[in-house]
This record gives sequence, C-alpha cells and structure tokens, in this order.
Amino acid sequence: MTVGDLTETPSLIEKGLLILENRFQRRAYFFNKTRNKILEAVGSLVVRASHSRPEGLARISKAKRRKRVTRDMSTLKNSMLELAAKFDDNYNTGLIKSFMFGLNKTEIKTMTDILSRYKFRDSHAVVATQSCPPEDSITPCKCEKVCDDCRVSLKCNSLQDFGILPQIINRTNGYQYDTFEIKRSNITNIPASLFETHRITDLKIWSTAMISLFDHPPSTDLPDVYIFLYEAALPSMQWEMLSGIQNLGRLSIRHSMIPSFDTSFSNNVPKNLEELVVYDCSTETLEDHVFSSFEKLLELRMDGMKIKVLKRSMFASPAKLQLISFSFNEIESLPSDIFSNMPDLENIYLRGNRLSQLDESIFKPLLPRLEAFKVSENPLMCGCNMRWITEIERSQWTNLYYVGDCEEPNELKGKPLKDLDADDFAQCS
Repeated sequence: MTVGDLTETPSLIEKGLLILENRFQRRAYFFNKTRNKILEAVGSLVVRASHSRPEGLARISKAKRRKRVTRDMSTLKNSMLELAAKFDDNYNTGLIKSFMFGLNKTEIKTMTDILSRYKFRDSHAVVATQSCPPEDSITPCKCEKVCDDCRVSLKCNSLQDFGILPQIINRTNGYQYDTFEIKRSNITNIPASLFETHRITDLKIWSTAMISLFDHPPSTDLPDVYIFLYEAALPSMQWEMLSGIQNLGRLSIRHSMIPSFDTSFSNNVPKNLEELVVYDCSTETLEDHVFSSFEKLLELRMDGMKIKVLKRSMFASPAKLQLISFSFNEIESLPSDIFSNMPDLENIYLRGNRLSQLDESIFKPLLPRLEAFKVSENPLMCGCNMRWITEIERSQWTNLYYVGDCEEPNELKGKPLKDLDADDFAQCS
C-alpha cells in the first residue's frame, strides 16, 4: 500500500458510494450506516497518507502507524463487502456476482477496482487466512473461498457425532476462517476457538440442536462480529456465552425459544451491539430498561411474537435507533412518549398488531421525517380523532409504503390512510 494509493482512495470510494446509493436507495438505512463507516476509514487514511496527522499522532511509531493504516483499510474493504452481503439474497451464489447485479459496465469496473486493488491483511492475519485447508482434514465439512482475496467459509452439514467438530477445528489450527456455518446437526456446542484461534467474524447456525452454545464464552476483540441463529435448539438462550465477544455488532435469532428478554440479556450482551433481530421466538415480555444500556443500537426488530407492552424506559435515552420494528405482535396501544428522544428514527414498522388508534401526539411530529411507516393489518378506526392525518402534506407520504388502511367505519373500510381527505371527516366538529 503506497501513499499514492491512499491519496487516490477518496475519489474512487466516492464514486463507489454514489453507485451504491443509487442502487440501494430504497434501503437507505443500511446504506447510510455502512457509508459512515467507510467515510470514517477513508478520512483516517487520508490523514495518515498526507502526514498531516492530528496533534499527538506524530509521536506514534512508524510501526504503529502502519498497523493503523492496515486496520483502516480493513474497515474500508470489509465495509464495502458488508454492503454487498446485505443485499445478497443468496450469499452462497457468490458475493461479487450478487454485488454487481444491476450495475452497468462502468459501475462494475469502478466497484471491481475498489474490491480488488487494495490487497491487504488485517494486523492479525496470516497467509493461511486466504486459503482453505486440505479437504481430508475437514471432512465431512467443506471450505469455500467465495472469490480471490475474499471470504473463507467453513461449512458443516448434518453432523451427528458429538466429537467430530472439535477434531476438525483442532486439525486446522493453522488456518483462519471468516465464516463458520453449521446446518441440520446435533452437537454438544460450538468450540470457542473458532473465534479465539481461527478468528471468525461470522457465525451462522441453522436447525441445529446443542447442549450449550459454546464450550466456554469466547473472548475476541475482532470488529463487526455477526451471529445468526435459526432454529437453534438450546435448553435456554445462554446470554452469558456472548459476554466476551466485545464487538458483537449484529445478532439475529429466528425460530428459537426466548420467552422473555430480561437482565440476563442486558447484563451479558456487549454494549457495542448495533443490530438486534429477533423473529418468531415466542417472546411475551420485555423487562423495563432491557435495551436502555445499548446506546449504539441502530436497528431493533422483534417481530412475529406475543409482545403486548412497550415502554419508553425499555430503550436508551437518547437513542440512536434508526429502525424499530415490532410487527406481528399483540400491541394494543403505545405510550405517548414511546418515540421521544430518538432523533435519528427513520423507520417504524408496527404491522399486524391490535392498534385501533394512531395517536396524533406520537405520530404527527414523526411522519415528515420517516422513510418508512408500516401500520397495515391493524384494526384502525378512522374516526374524528384520526382527522389529523389529513393535515399532513401529501408529499410527505410519497416514499412511505405499506402505510395502512382503515378498518372502521364501514364507509372508510379498506381506504388507505394516505388517501384520507377532509371530506372523510366532514361530520366531525
């Protein structure tokens, strides 16, 4: 990596960001979040490349400066790849193929340049990071290298021998993986050494029964760790097993059993968490203050469950939340302060609940700044207390989708909220 390469970075990345912004404009939340991460890394690189370092940086040794540049480049490239992965409907078909879908030839050339020209390793990496171990050392599992200088994944399917996974992990101690994925298996646990020795940053568990999540709580400071659990059959959700994963950025749990979120969650899950997705986990209750210490949380989705009550005290104040989703629960009403002190909130999803009213004091101040507002499949009563909706400038509704329809009165049944006008409330004084 030369200074020349670094000083060329801003214009090239800005071109890439413009391409991404145009492609992913309907998913602005995800784009903006990762865009900020990219620009922060670019800014740091430019400072170091030009030697116009902030006060105090001049005293740092050349070795440490090189390490920081390497780290920033790692953040930069991983963030670009993260953007690609977020919009890949089937990651296994190939990251780059998915990433380039829908781009013109010029755009493909620019993005290929970004993803391929900056070849570097994280400060912890070794040559083995970029390669798969011999097949006979990981059988019956498989290793996939998605593309040159991209991610290496170890994938296991239908393991029924409790001892086989630790043996595979131990036999490949000289190798490092980016992702470990296991499906339709019956095992004791996931070896913590996958994080500590093999330095994975993505763990994906599909339809697998385990006695415990890990053999012991992993300890790792690797950035942007992602854990995905789908039909993970555990005796209980052992939150303490996550306590040592300092930079757990994204946690997604689907079709598993979590009756409640309480202090066990808030006391053990790292506070750097940015995205929490929970779907169809039979959750009924959220304890007061359960998410209040997660000040970096940007996205919270808790859908398809039995939650009846939400309180403002459950969330951080102020909150950095940009997206909140409690769709397909059993919520009948919301407290008037539920979205207060959430200046960055842009997306609210409350589909499929039991809401009959949309309180003017809650929603009228929010609607002008929202990118998405979903309250469809609620029994909304469009009586006189909903007249305030007609006062919202029609242009404000242009980009809002699945807004919702009236359930009552009969003459307004099925009418979209965005189409209500003053005539619909002529009888109201």
